[in-house]
Amino acid sequence: MVARVRLLLRALQLLLWGSLDARLAERGGQERHREAEAFLEKYGYLDEQASRAPTSTQFSSAIREFQWVSQLPVSGVLDPATLRQMMRPRCGVADTDSQVAWTERVSARFAGLRGKMRRKKRFAKQENPIKLT
Repeated sequence: MVARVRLLLRALQLLLWGSLDARLAERGGQERHREAEAFLEKYGYLDEQASRAPTSTQFSSAIREFQWVSQLPVSGVLDPATLRQMMRPRCGVADTDSQVAWTERVSARFAGLRGKMRRKKRFAKQENPIKLT
């Protein structure tokens, strides 16, 4: 009888410990999510003016854009590689033009077209400056 009670108490202890681990992991995940939101707002991937927290669709879209700009596999998920890239030192200047480039590239891909040329080709017709008579 005593052995069963001890076994039951041990099982209860393990169950409580496991739920504590899960809650700590969830809190850590929420903290990482908030830090990622702050990063994405700081560098122009999320709208800073929004009074409420971004929706999961907006957050996922911002993550995808950051992954594309950072040349990471584009998944839209806050994975360890994306977090590692966010933690790397940067200059602090926002990536303001990335949204336009991202939108053009994705739209062109889905439409089956080539993306807009980043630079126009420039050339001048060369004529012979020395005229021989």
